Amino acid sequence: MLSAPRHLVQRPGHRDHDRRHARRQRHDVHLVAGTTSTGTSIGIGDTVTHLLSAINTASGGSSSITAGAITVTPGSAGLTLSGTALAKIGLSATGDGLAGQTLAIAATGGGTATSITFGLGTGQVSTLNQLNSALAANNLQATIDSSTGKINITTSNDAASSTIGAVTGTSTVSGQAFYGLTPAAAVADPTSQQQRASLVSQYNNVLAQINTTAQDASFNGINLLNGDTLKLTFNEPASRH
Repeated sequence: MLSAPRHLVQRPGHRDHDRRHARRQRHDVHLVAGTTSTGTSIGIGDTVTHLLSAINTASGGSSSITAGAITVTPGSAGLTLSGTALAKIGLSATGDGLAGQTLAIAATGGGTATSITFGLGTGQVSTLNQLNSALAANNLQATIDSSTGKINITTSNDAASSTIGAVTGTSTVSGQAFYGLTPAAAVADPTSQQQRASLVSQYNNVLAQINTTAQDASFNGINLLNGDTLKLTFNEPASRH
């Protein structure tokens, strides 16, 4: 412990007393070396290995250290952070609220119905890339709003005019992440509609030009491209002269 001085201005005749008092006070500041870790507590005499072991005990996962940075890989139940020290390392208390929960989305735009289990286990979803891989077969894609942290699920281009299928699963019940969400009906994008109409018009114009060219491709009144028949007569005796 550290003690503040009792006198900011030293009085005459008390210098020797204060020096003896200071020497006695220094004996009160001591460190006990060699203390070992117990459970999730770290002792002063412990090493980095002991620290990693304590982290593994607390997190239920595995940890490693490289170039001074500690990497924690949580178990299948995810990782929950708490404690007053979090703010000192720039973190806030949070946990994996979706671990073990399910999300099912009915077939959308002729796609394959989606069935997702969130978590870190085999076949489960814990990242945005994994979520998009699970949604792709159902003509769906997911993004994360950087300002709110919310997950947005929309139809892909192939099913842009379709309404997302019914959403069910344990993550949709009261109090959970996807509770109360109802897929909205598809809304036509005016810009996209205009671009598509322009492409359709160009395509039809090309077809019309091909038809006009085919109709004009005739010789001596015969147009084979238009379905006319050309009759050839071979005169073998006449060809000898």
